[in-house]
Amino acid sequence: MDFSKIEFSEAKRILAAALLTSDEDSKPPTTMEKRKTKMVRFTQQQIKNCMAFRADISDDDDEESLPKLSEVLSKDILDRVPPEVLDSLIEFENTRGERKARWEKLRDDLHEERDAILKQYYTKGYAEYEVYDDE
Repeated sequence: MDFSKIEFSEAKRILAAALLTSDEDSKPPTTMEKRKTKMVRFTQQQIKNCMAFRADISDDDDEESLPKLSEVLSKDILDRVPPEVLDSLIEFENTRGERKARWEKLRDDLHEERDAILKQYYTKGYAEYEVYDDE
């Protein structure tokens, strides 16, 4: 089989079908049923909204500048806090970097999607997206 001629989405379906098939089964893996899709154009209002709202999500550096509660509160107060609450507070404070990274990835994904829509609109005069055709 020449894999260079297979579409990426079809290759994913074949791989998923192969993984879902148990090793105990002697029958060859079957491809999953392909759902029918169609292209739908964005409305002019959706395009205008995309142009008007840049989707800038500001970096919230305020959290970075705030001290950790577990470091600021006195030992007496921390001793009165239930251990499970204190553990979850410390865990939450220690994951600031992860939350910031997820937030930045979300922001970048939104920018990429918006830029792709506008690029398609400026190139073709319209923009489309793919939906499942359930008719």
